Amino acid sequence: MTTNPSTSQINAVNGGNVFVGQNSKLIKYKALTKKQKVLYHDYQLIQYDIVAGKQYSTKWAEQKIK
Repeated sequence: MTTNPSTSQINAVNGGNVFVGQNSKLIKYKALTKKQKVLYHDYQLIQYDIVAGKQYSTKWAEQKIK
């Protein structure tokens, strides 16, 4: 077994993004609607902000909870 997901034979997606529809079938990025692609891009921006950015989104979310 390998520890590198990009060369793993077990991981069919090989570390890429996985989108799953309501029927539990895989959906390719190209098949997403424009609205879904915009939402996914927003998710990527928030994810980056939390992991490597200045955590602006976490501060915003904390204000929404209070």
